Amino acid sequence: MELILEQVGIDHWLMYGSVFGAIRVQGPLPWDYDVDIGLNGSEWIASMNLDQFVSAFESQGLKVNQKLWRMKKLLKITTDDLPLYRVELFVFNNHRGWMKRAGWESWLFWLHYRFYHTFPTRLIIKPLPRVPFGFFKMPVPRGGIEIQRYLYPDDWWKEVKPVACV
Repeated sequence: MELILEQVGIDHWLMYGSVFGAIRVQGPLPWDYDVDIGLNGSEWIASMNLDQFVSAFESQGLKVNQKLWRMKKLLKITTDDLPLYRVELFVFNNHRGWMKRAGWESWLFWLHYRFYHTFPTRLIIKPLPRVPFGFFKMPVPRGGIEIQRYLYPDDWWKEVKPVACV
């Protein structure tokens, strides 16, 4: 996955719970079932269309679910080899120094997205630091978990495990 994103030249970085996983366990959190990756939408739109982007993944035998593309600008990528995991690609655009989730849902639920899906552009200025994440070294936003202050403002410093997790 990371190699494909590198090949197509789209800036990307770990997002959401995957940032916690990279810092705490150098991979996905034990209770997490996906890997969250942010994409720079401004670069993507300038360099290729959605069909070309999806084709880069499908040509490598990956399945791309586009059901949530129009509403959330979210692609879910899976493979038969790893049925329990998927990669979710979230598109962010730069709006006056703030990266904001793309998609009409982010404008319809403006208050929610303004508080939980927005962070300063300075956190993803190139080159991004890379940290171990499973068998890879993945780019992460600058400042360690500083991005979590913006994504999870009420409890960004806490390790919150699901109720069923011991």
